[in-house]
Amino acid sequence: MESLNTSAPVTSGYRKRLQYAVGLLLAILIAASLYPFAASLLPPPHLKDQAFTDVNIASLKPGEAVVTKWNHVPVVILYRTPQQLAEIKSLKAHRQYLKPDTVAPDPDGLLPGLRSIRKEYFVAYSWSGQKKQCSAQYIPPDSLDSYSALSHPYTFFEGCRGAWYDSAGHVFQIGWPMSKDLSIPPHRYISDTVIRLGPPPIPPTFPSR
Repeated sequence: MESLNTSAPVTSGYRKRLQYAVGLLLAILIAASLYPFAASLLPPPHLKDQAFTDVNIASLKPGEAVVTKWNHVPVVILYRTPQQLAEIKSLKAHRQYLKPDTVAPDPDGLLPGLRSIRKEYFVAYSWSGQKKQCSAQYIPPDSLDSYSALSHPYTFFEGCRGAWYDSAGHVFQIGWPMSKDLSIPPHRYISDTVIRLGPPPIPPTFPSR
């Protein structure tokens, strides 16, 4: 009876397994060596885009504003006084001379004209141009006396272009390059005193049966 020679198949199978193991080990070593370089290309944790930012407005009083940041862009939150709300209507007639491309439509879900979810609180990006240092500054009502040349009681001033805005972010005096209405960031109220900056959560989807 002839003996079966099984040494060749066993050796071939062993070599394949060994080659696979060596290749896998090399891949792990290469990935481990490249990780520090790849990680260095990523922004540091404090510069990563934020999914949302919560702002507590419990301490804000009428006529006061707070500036925060969402995704590295300054956002102003203003607690409007009854007088500032009334001035939005009184200033509306002075927008008729503006070019259409400077007037931003009111985002969906906001109070018409007031451009806010709640009447008293106005939330907007204070950065209105190409340079992030050119942000619209809030002018408190008790500081308007220092702007005696103003013909109307505006609320925000952007010095790079010399543009003035009311308390709803409507632009009135247009500088150069062209100024536009202050943009409204995505936001919502998660409580009576907390505003969450950021898009609403995406509802989960389930496959249809």
